[in-house]
Amino acid sequence: MYAESAATHLLTRGRHAPPPGPEHAAVRASVAVMRERFAEPLTLADIAAEVHLSVYHFIRVFREAIGETPHRFLTRLRIEQAQRLLSTTDLTVAGLVWSAACHAARHAANGGWPCRARGGRGSKRMN
Repeated sequence: MYAESAATHLLTRGRHAPPPGPEHAAVRASVAVMRERFAEPLTLADIAAEVHLSVYHFIRVFREAIGETPHRFLTRLRIEQAQRLLSTTDLTVAGLVWSAACHAARHAANGGWPCRARGGRGSKRMN
């Protein structure tokens, strides 16, 4: 009985087991970065640099630990947030897109909220 459960544990651990050592910390840190900054224009290079891994190594380690690529994970976070906003606010899909565009625009050189200044639709702040 014990041998069967030990064998099952070893066989099922596989893909979703966190990598040992510093890679595990890097995966945790990258997930934190994506959760904190999912609304910003993030690239794989940005995230990999934050956790001090090459892009190729980061993708490989992340996929082994999480079970999906960093891009898919980040896209899923963004879709889940959009679903939350659509179900808990009065934003329409168009308003949500406009609001996301305004959020991205604050990272432009002027640092402001040009959509709000123009009184555009969906000018509510994305929380």
